[in-house]
Amino acid sequence: ITETAAGLFLEARSQWNPWLRSTLGVRQDYINAHVTPTGGQFNMANGGSASASQTSPKLSLVFGPFGEQANTEFYANAGYGFHSNDARGATGTVNPADGTATQKLSLFAKAKGTEIGMRTRPLPGWSSSVSFWRMELGSELVFVGDEGVTEPRGASVRHGVEWSNYITPN
Repeated sequence: ITETAAGLFLEARSQWNPWLRSTLGVRQDYINAHVTPTGGQFNMANGGSASASQTSPKLSLVFGPFGEQANTEFYANAGYGFHSNDARGATGTVNPADGTATQKLSLFAKAKGTEIGMRTRPLPGWSSSVSFWRMELGSELVFVGDEGVTEPRGASVRHGVEWSNYITPN
């Protein structure tokens, strides 16, 4: 598999007042893949090329700081993105295990994400954040090694909490 990917991201930041700022962004991605088929009775038909592009808008709102000495801000993010699918699924037309026909899949699986959280700097050199997030994936692909195929598994929704701390002692 030879795969080339390129992306361009543009953003516009606005400071609306001392306690509110926004960032509006857009990302353009392009993927080009070439798959060289390898041995096996049915696998030789699964080579070829595929390419795709996607535009993904994003928005972020940040609230804070509140007061001159405040080191805390709250934020909300929303936007679209993707995960790239296995190139073999985008060029394959034959199941290498039994020779049955398969459907070509897109190189991009769209994603939609949202997040709300808080960032703070409680002491010099210490940054901490906590966020609640949700991710909706348009589809997921799983590579089945025993059969040598990539299978679609449908859409999924994931959510969670992330807490991170970074300390720079010096």
